[in-house]
Amino acid sequence: MKRQAPTEPEARVVGWYRPDIKGRIWLFLPACILLTVFGALMVGYGYGRLERIDPIGLHSDTRAFEQGRDGETRRDAPQDRGEGDAAGPMWLFFALGLLLVASGPGVAIFFLRRLWARDDFLLLRTDALISSHEGAQERVRWDDIEAIAFVPGRGVELQMRDGGTQLVEPGLVDDGETLARRLEEVRRKATWGALPQQR
Repeated sequence: MKRQAPTEPEARVVGWYRPDIKGRIWLFLPACILLTVFGALMVGYGYGRLERIDPIGLHSDTRAFEQGRDGETRRDAPQDRGEGDAAGPMWLFFALGLLLVASGPGVAIFFLRRLWARDDFLLLRTDALISSHEGAQERVRWDDIEAIAFVPGRGVELQMRDGGTQLVEPGLVDDGETLARRLEEVRRKATWGALPQQR
């Protein structure tokens, strides 16, 4: 009877880490709010000025009241478009304000979608350490690692059994010392089969 080769135990998840993105959100969110507020102020100021210098352009329906039913021009109807030379730049100012009001939420949504679309993480399994950063994934077996330590100025370093070293992607690390201790603990336990998920 042919003997079957022993199968490796199924890898199980021990834990995971995701970079904290709250700091990145607070970097651009105030700028988006300022864009909207500044745009609203421009719109308000521009509207007030256009009420004075170009009321017909601002309220196109006033053209219907320029003439009475008898065909004569009403005295209370605007006779011209005011300070025509100043109306053009003020309309541009008004339109720029509207653009800023719309761009604030638009920029916020764009950056939030980019942040949430990035699937960056560190996955600790019983067989290996898996990292994912900017769409690229890497798998390093615990058995190939001699030790894991935090090196000031460099980050979390994986000291390999073949004499080489690898660094955990800095973008995935918030607290290097704590992460290095946790990874080293999981590595040692996984090597000896002492993790609860291996029982």
